[in-house]
Amino acid sequence: MGAFPYGYGQINSKDADIELGGGFYHFGYSLTLDPSRSTAATNVWELEQLGEGKPPIKLTTLELAVTNCIQPDELYKLISAGFGKNIGGEDGYKGNVVLALRFGKTNEAVSLCKQWIKTAPDTWLPRFTYAHVRCRVGECSAAAGEFKDWVQVHKNFSRCTYLALFFLREGNTNEALQAVRLCLDQPLVDAPDQDRNNPCLGYNGGLIAFMGGDYDLVLQICAKLEPFLRTEPYFIRQFAMLKAAALAMKANPEANAAMKIASANTKSDSFSGPKQRKSNSEIEQAINQKNVNFLRNPRNWVDENESWYSPFETDEIGIHGAKVRNPYPTTWTNDVIRLCDSQ
Repeated sequence: MGAFPYGYGQINSKDADIELGGGFYHFGYSLTLDPSRSTAATNVWELEQLGEGKPPIKLTTLELAVTNCIQPDELYKLISAGFGKNIGGEDGYKGNVVLALRFGKTNEAVSLCKQWIKTAPDTWLPRFTYAHVRCRVGECSAAAGEFKDWVQVHKNFSRCTYLALFFLREGNTNEALQAVRLCLDQPLVDAPDQDRNNPCLGYNGGLIAFMGGDYDLVLQICAKLEPFLRTEPYFIRQFAMLKAAALAMKANPEANAAMKIASANTKSDSFSGPKQRKSNSEIEQAINQKNVNFLRNPRNWVDENESWYSPFETDEIGIHGAKVRNPYPTTWTNDVIRLCDSQ
């Protein structure tokens, strides 16, 4: 799978799947246990080839002794060795940390983070990951303090936002707001280790401020980013909606003017357009009705596909059929912002 630019696999006790390809076409293979034909001594497996929009193609049937299986520790070593080939880079360490968490080896995840920091001492992701993992072993106060101190010494716009997201996920709203305030004094210059552009990160910071009830901070973030959005209709709309909601919470009549900007930058295509127009309509109605209870929670009015920035997958869209383990607390079930029926 390492030879393909896109690859995904999952292994369970009764089935295994490999998915390859990308974009609008995926293909792969599925290995499934047939319980109706298996016995106490023999497992019967069906191997099929899968293609998007095509029925499965049966390749072969395998009959193996029930003792012919791979144990969890063997599987861990096998996958870890695969990540180990890239251990000098970000993906190798990140993959091995998540792997250790999936197998319940939290202390090993801590050790891997320490190695990662030594390898890349001047980058944010190893320290961000280390802080979250330490919280999982009861060291949240010390971990948060050390990560905050490092960001304070190595401040830039993106790192302050990552710090805010760390505190958001760990349930510390006040510290998250403080981190967003740090962003105000930082120039909007891309850092060498930055992941996601400044408008994306700034929007995350603005939402954190909104959820924390600091509407003046929301407006300050919007004002800081506004000069950099002139050629970005997507972000012009996002920030205009955020600004409109903040102004409405302050009973400022300029909220409707901000929504006009959002509407003018709404997509007209059949893919994103309907969802964006739905969000526009919901927030406009709430503003006109002065429905502050609705507006107060942005999960009511952000776009359906809007999510928090995350360097780790949570599989909230369900493509892989299972929640993916990550360094976040178990209370952080996914990165989707919008409320849905199950939330």
